[in-house]
Amino acid sequence: MSSRVHTFEDVRRLGSEHGHELAAALVLASSRGNADRALKRQMARIVLSQIAAAVEQLRNAAFPDELAALYEHAARQGVRDELLKSQAIAARLERRAA
Repeated sequence: MSSRVHTFEDVRRLGSEHGHELAAALVLASSRGNADRALKRQMARIVLSQIAAAVEQLRNAAFPDELAALYEHAARQGVRDELLKSQAIAARLERRAA
């Protein structure tokens, strides 16, 4: 993030976008080949560590703690939203194929 002043909405939006991007990468990676449970868990840990690293960068850049926490929450929510969307699409495709 740039050093300009961010509103709560800016931080929430940026966190959510980051979460959606990370989840999309997770879904794409896990859909290639036969990703087993252990691999999916490992990829999920990578996503969470990416969020933690982004939050740490914010804190190291003297971002206010409440904005860093808002970013983290929004990023995690973005991941959840994207994964739920992906699961719904997969379920629809399965129903159509049946």
